[in-house]
Amino acid sequence: MKVLQSRMLERPTDDGQATIERLKGEIMRLNDELTCASEAYQAIASENRLMKETLAIAAKAFGAAGDTRMANLMIGKAEDDKPQRRFVPPESRRLAAR
Repeated sequence: MKVLQSRMLERPTDDGQATIERLKGEIMRLNDELTCASEAYQAIASENRLMKETLAIAAKAFGAAGDTRMANLMIGKAEDDKPQRRFVPPESRRLAAR
């Protein structure tokens, strides 16, 4: 432990300051990526909610028209929370621009 402390004391303060600045930059970058991911998630969640509402309306319309097969299909799609088998989540616009 004393060896580590002595090595830390031997380092110039500029190196420590540079490390702190580098870490601050990395934290800012990670915060930006987290913000982008959060925005993308919120957009997808909103689109999913609207799609489910649309499918429920379509199911009612097919049911009223007497097409029970399509009504049941729409109900099944509206209640399905699993992503499609080959679903690839979209990348954030900011990250894609880099």
